[in-house]
Amino acid sequence: MAICDFCSAPHPTWLYPADSFEMRRDGWGSTADWAACEECSALIEAKQHDAVVNTRMMMAAMKSLQRSGLTGLSRAELRIVEEKTRHLYARFRKSRAGPRKLLDAA
Repeated sequence: MAICDFCSAPHPTWLYPADSFEMRRDGWGSTADWAACEECSALIEAKQHDAVVNTRMMMAAMKSLQRSGLTGLSRAELRIVEEKTRHLYARFRKSRAGPRKLLDAA
């Protein structure tokens, strides 16, 4: 099942063309295009970048950490997660390679 690359919601409807990139320092990266749900895409199109990171991406990051058993993070650890998430989103914006497309039309 496809998920939103920003918040992990099921059934994304938009595709953002993007170049692949590596974030060696963080051990993260991306291979090509990013899928987005309606909510994340609306924020991206409205240039509400802080909202994408602060609400959508951080929510997904916290759920992922919880599923991994990493609960009760300190404030310092939460700041690191937020910093890495902001860096990932900034890299997405830099690697973006055109306007969004309907996923079915991609």
